[in-house]
Amino acid sequence: MKSSPTPTRGDWGCTGCACAFLAFAVLAVWVLNAGRGGGPAYTASCMSNLKQATSGPLMYAQDYDSYLPPAGKWHDGSSFNVKDDRVYTCPRREKQGTGYAFNQMLSGRSTKHGDPETVPVLFESGLGQRNGADGLQSFVAPHHGRGNVSFLDGHVRLLTSAPSAGDGLQEGVPLYKQRDAAP
Repeated sequence: MKSSPTPTRGDWGCTGCACAFLAFAVLAVWVLNAGRGGGPAYTASCMSNLKQATSGPLMYAQDYDSYLPPAGKWHDGSSFNVKDDRVYTCPRREKQGTGYAFNQMLSGRSTKHGDPETVPVLFESGLGQRNGADGLQSFVAPHHGRGNVSFLDGHVRLLTSAPSAGDGLQEGVPLYKQRDAAP
């Protein structure tokens, strides 16, 4: 009986070549996805940025008797509370510029609501402009069909669709009086 030849040290064979090709393909897909911002690290970084950006309007409210900034000036009025302007941009969408917008239903409203964990403040937006604000119509979901939304209590959630702009708002919660209007 003849024994089968023993492979030499440099002989990869079909199985070895297939394994090497598969490893290379997995590595290439991983590198390409990381470059596009498709990985979980970009989503986590975006959540962190949005949480920091939300601290601006919330600190503004602390300085103005619990009232949030006007929608058209939310970024400008609260940016002195945020040390790095880059937090206003989702790392996956850096070319767009400002990647977040303000819930215009909160313009000049008090932060004293009965259900702050359900009141959306900032959200990922397709507006791409400083001081962008709307009723969450421009919500985008760039993280594999999900987008980040921050809430009045400061937490951030990754959602498949935008919550209602009026979620958690109580009727009769006072708005700014003209003489009290903040800059």
